[in-house]
Amino acid sequence: MDASTRHTLAASAVLLLAPLTVLRAQTSASEHGRLPAGAVIVPSPRAPVFDEQTLFKSGEGGYYCYRIPALVVTTRGTVLAFCEARKHNCNDHGDIDLVMRRSRDGGRTWGKARVIADDGAHTVGNPCPVLDRKSGTIWLPFCRDNKRVLLKKSTDDGQTWSQPIDITKDAMNPSWHWVGTGPGHGMQLASGRLLIPCWADATPNLGEALLWVAPAGYTVPASS
Repeated sequence: MDASTRHTLAASAVLLLAPLTVLRAQTSASEHGRLPAGAVIVPSPRAPVFDEQTLFKSGEGGYYCYRIPALVVTTRGTVLAFCEARKHNCNDHGDIDLVMRRSRDGGRTWGKARVIADDGAHTVGNPCPVLDRKSGTIWLPFCRDNKRVLLKKSTDDGQTWSQPIDITKDAMNPSWHWVGTGPGHGMQLASGRLLIPCWADATPNLGEALLWVAPAGYTVPASS
């Protein structure tokens, strides 16, 4: 690099640093008054981009631990957080309920956890909520003992939920010995159809990823 190039780069660096120096000096003058000669101004750390909160804490609410979280935002902007609440231990099977919390201010504050599905000693889990943007209905597929697929819905922004209906016959291949909706949440396609991810397999070893697609406003045949 020749002397002329080095001089040009040095001048550019001075021009870039000069505004930063002035800004720091102005900040110092306004916040700290005059500083002694040779003092170094250290800028304040930038505020965090995200706030972190613990919504479901192990050992609280009468449950040993919480697993398999899922989130969905309603058409009114309400955030719904779902989770498996495991009663006696953190095993995948046992007395497991589904719980939910609501936030109406973008996740800053949250209502108390509520049990929205409980089937005694059975495993009720794998919540995979999905929003129908046209109607505002929140659909909640989940599983019972990882053998059956159930479905609940809310038409009032997650405040109340319908009784579960069994959609195993429509959603599950009879050859599957195991099924788990999710994890996470579903999505709505441009066509209006609802897309639900799930794990299922017809062999002893799990690992086949599948998708269940239902029309918006899904209704279950009377036989179910």
